[in-house]
Amino acid sequence: MKLKYFIVGFCTALLLSVATNVFSQNDSALVLQKKGTINGNYASFSVDNLGNVFALSLSGNQIKKIGANGDSLGIFNDVKQYGNIYSVDVSNPLKLLLYYKDFTTIVILDRFLNKINKIDLRQLGIMQAKAICQSYDNQVWVFDQQEYKLKKVGENGTIMFSSDDFRVLFNNAPNPSTIIDYDGRLYLYDEQQGWIIMDYYGAIKKEYQSPDWKDVGVQGKILYGWKNHQLNLFNPDNYALKTYSLPLDMDNVKSLHLLDKGMYVLSNNGINIYSYKL
Repeated sequence: MKLKYFIVGFCTALLLSVATNVFSQNDSALVLQKKGTINGNYASFSVDNLGNVFALSLSGNQIKKIGANGDSLGIFNDVKQYGNIYSVDVSNPLKLLLYYKDFTTIVILDRFLNKINKIDLRQLGIMQAKAICQSYDNQVWVFDQQEYKLKKVGENGTIMFSSDDFRVLFNNAPNPSTIIDYDGRLYLYDEQQGWIIMDYYGAIKKEYQSPDWKDVGVQGKILYGWKNHQLNLFNPDNYALKTYSLPLDMDNVKSLHLLDKGMYVLSNNGINIYSYKL
């Protein structure tokens, strides 16, 4: 009888050990190799799919475009009317969206940083909007914080689509700070709740509770963001989450972006560019 209990206890301990080892393998160190630095003191930055970097000045009123080879390609600082830039969307390298939250105004630039259009959301009755992004068909997605609706706004200043009220769609209505239009889906991120995936008609496809992620984005089929010195990679197809320890001085990291071309990290000395291996 003692032998039986010993065998059962031993097997249980072995299974617990294996389970612990499998879980710990989910958290491994990310391998980084530094490729270069864009020197400067910036508030934030964005990177397009061509490797061009758009750096926002500390004052929040100037955008500098820097090519993949480090050359300065242009500067936009026409801010007398709009104040400070709140967010920048560079998902289309040929057209940039600058969002001025205080004035609820979107300024559209061409690839040379020349102003080509302006959308005053207040004229459409949208008085508060935390998140905007460019749509697949070159219009603009906007989350109306007052009506709790996702809206598509045309460049001509018309509302082309309006979703149902999020307070009706969700038990706990999200208030997304990020919208990403990618590969036929809309990815919304709420800092208090996590990811919501929707189609272009406002229907909910998937939800994933993942609060407090920073610098969220979509890379391929993977949703990413970092939290507590770890890079989180989530696959919504199979709900698999992988975490990697970031071998960086995270207290000195202001923001980071993960692309297939590399990882871009903003710190006090500038924007550091790394190749990475998962």
